[in-house]
Amino acid sequence: MDFRHPGHMAFVLFTRTREEEARAKDFSATHSLRTNSLIAGHLIGHAERTARNTGLPCFVISSAQQHGNSFGEKLAHAFEDIYSLGYTQVIAIGNDCPTLTTNDLLKAATALDEHGAVMGPANDGGVYLIGLHRKHFDRLYFEKLPWSSDNLFVSLTEYFSVNGISFATSRALSDIDYPTALQQVLKGTQLSTSLRFILISLLAGLYAVINKDQTNPTLSQPRMYVGLRAPPVF
Repeated sequence: MDFRHPGHMAFVLFTRTREEEARAKDFSATHSLRTNSLIAGHLIGHAERTARNTGLPCFVISSAQQHGNSFGEKLAHAFEDIYSLGYTQVIAIGNDCPTLTTNDLLKAATALDEHGAVMGPANDGGVYLIGLHRKHFDRLYFEKLPWSSDNLFVSLTEYFSVNGISFATSRALSDIDYPTALQQVLKGTQLSTSLRFILISLLAGLYAVINKDQTNPTLSQPRMYVGLRAPPVF
């Protein structure tokens, strides 16, 4: 199947900026905005490269391009924006599932070409990937889905089933919302060697600074942190 045909299928990386991610998530368990920002930047870059390596069109829609009041509204507008360009099938991903591979995305593209929808279930009950054919896209319903909740996958499954929409599911993966989730991913075997090295190096450097600060308490300064489970987590 040739997915490179114009107007057929496209990926959307729906993401916040790395600075916004750093304020919303504490990847390191230390509330270090600098380290969180660096980690977020690498995760965003990795997600974009993973999508672009499919050879399919990939659109990055970050905070500046998003419009709407809620996460659901913003994501719905993102789908509509890509449909308006002539694409009939759109697959959206976030930046917080680093074990997602290019092969996973190609399989999802194949599945969407054979079905009306495709989902990648996250182990927390959400989804790390969602793809829809334009003819099955209902903006009003889409906006009202329980985004950022552990009921999202079930809600989507029920909606597709009730409306007779054929759908496929990808393999279950873990997204990264909290420090423990990042530690689990680093302990696993699915992360790419280069990304693992970068993330471990960043954390090691941070912990070395913390240990030094503990011997010089006056060097330590408090950080502001907002712990919210929010976009781009689906």
